Amino acid sequence: MKRKSDTVKFKLPVVSGNPRKVFVLLLFLLAQLVFITSDSFRLKNVEITGMEHLKGEDVVASCSLPWGKFLWQIDSKSLHDRLAAISWIKSFKIKKKFPGTLKIELSERNPVVAISAADKLHQWFGVDIDGRVLLPLTAKEAESYPKLIVDDKIVVDSLTDKEKIRSIMSFSDLLPLNVRKNVLFYAIDIGGYLSFRYNVGKKDFEIRFGSIEELLRNPQDTSINDKTAILAEMMKQMKDKLSLVEYIDLRYSEPVVKFIVPPSPKKDKDTEENLQAAVPDGV
Repeated sequence: MKRKSDTVKFKLPVVSGNPRKVFVLLLFLLAQLVFITSDSFRLKNVEITGMEHLKGEDVVASCSLPWGKFLWQIDSKSLHDRLAAISWIKSFKIKKKFPGTLKIELSERNPVVAISAADKLHQWFGVDIDGRVLLPLTAKEAESYPKLIVDDKIVVDSLTDKEKIRSIMSFSDLLPLNVRKNVLFYAIDIGGYLSFRYNVGKKDFEIRFGSIEELLRNPQDTSINDKTAILAEMMKQMKDKLSLVEYIDLRYSEPVVKFIVPPSPKKDKDTEENLQAAVPDGV
């Protein structure tokens, strides 16, 4: 036999009996309505924290805030999207505070590497760990960061290869300080091989170091220290010839050194003929 389903009915509670209680309840509800629609809940102030590079007025202008509207009328998604579109902002939190205040807690992006296009060498830009190009840097400012040469066109607010940025950061940290301080800039070619321009006194030359992926695969690996030790020994042995070095290739078990071939001195034809004429016969 089919069981009849139970039906549950709800009724709106009715305040009955004492009219005074009804009046007090209505008065309370009216007070609540007046309170939440008072000017204390209208947007009048904005507090922004966590700014170092950004300016508060620029952030507020970008948000297009609905001044004078009630806090609960603010479109949170629209505000979120506008803040996310500001390239310097990495993360943020939005809080609505009484009376009439919007609090925005920012976490800014920070440059970690300086990059320059290969065809515009020494025009440096600060890039964050996610590969976002943040701002142009002076030559002096660029010295505070590991410097990387790239083949891409560099535009502020654009993205560059974040894997290269992170690799250069990691490699630079692992490189011994006595070597790192003499590195002018790094480069990673299309095959993933790392090289850097190395300065010794008034001379600089290229060091071809190896696969960046293999170098960073195991942080406990001693290959970076081993190669820098070999480099130091080679430069000690070649100290009188360093001005003629074009590059040192450390990618092989037997390092390769290429020297610059100095141009042959030009011979002055007239001088040569005069010298020949001045030499006595039989000498």
